[in-house]
Amino acid sequence: MEKKTIKGSDGFNITYMIAGDREKSPLILINAYGMNHMIWEYVIAYFSHHYRVIIWETRGCHEEDMDLVLDGIAQAGDLAHIMNHEQVNRADFICWCSGLKILLEYYRQEPARFKTISIINGYFEPLDGNPGPQTPYDNYIASLGKFVLKNSSAFLKQKNIPVILSKIFSFDFQSKVLNPSNREEPDQDLALKALEMPSAEIKNFLIEPFINQKKFLNYARMILDLQKHTISGILPAVQVPVLVIGSERDIITYPASAQKALQKLQHPTHIFLKGANHWVLWERSQEINPIILKHLQKNEKKTRSE
Repeated sequence: MEKKTIKGSDGFNITYMIAGDREKSPLILINAYGMNHMIWEYVIAYFSHHYRVIIWETRGCHEEDMDLVLDGIAQAGDLAHIMNHEQVNRADFICWCSGLKILLEYYRQEPARFKTISIINGYFEPLDGNPGPQTPYDNYIASLGKFVLKNSSAFLKQKNIPVILSKIFSFDFQSKVLNPSNREEPDQDLALKALEMPSAEIKNFLIEPFINQKKFLNYARMILDLQKHTISGILPAVQVPVLVIGSERDIITYPASAQKALQKLQHPTHIFLKGANHWVLWERSQEINPIILKHLQKNEKKTRSE
């Protein structure tokens, strides 16, 4: 991948990567807050044969981002800088999890630049102006985030915190988070919960926001903003075709939230993946990549025929 860095409006160094033929149609990938872009590796490899793929490192991933605004609106501003710098007039967009908030805030700014939208396990809540349903993981990370932000000075001084956090988020936490009552469960239930855990290959990507005090403070700020960031009013205004992919065993976002969001969209297509977890862009990429490509190509053919 070709790597570039440009300056954002507030001095943030926006680092983005391009893969594929520059003459092909652009495809923008929008990552979840604080996540390593390499979790998109299989998506990038697949679509770079068909598109000019662009992905960037969202603000909040680095220690030096602590003094920046880290909310979805600021993140959307960074995307606008990339689009302008690369002279992209229109593109297809794919987002994952909290990247949905960035995508919709950018849509609010520049809807004419969108051809299609594909949403993988999107974080839709709160949809109706009120706090939406939260998964046990969501509740846990919110409580932890509030605690460390309230005690940020002391938190920064604790040398053992990265070790503690990396253990907490080594994804052996189903007994602590998914089963808060610590009751005994049948073996079948435990086996099903194991399906919700990610593969060993991507655990290092997923614990990255938690291995450093400053990074975790950034992540805590972003997550708490995410949980109150309402995009409900934008959904009915979306004019382009939208593909919504949900996963049955998603421990981060509730599939029921996607069902509510579908009712607000004008041109939705819904794909529900049985037995899948939150990390399908890695673990079931062979399944979702062709689904998304079909969505993009269907719209392209429709546009040409009009």
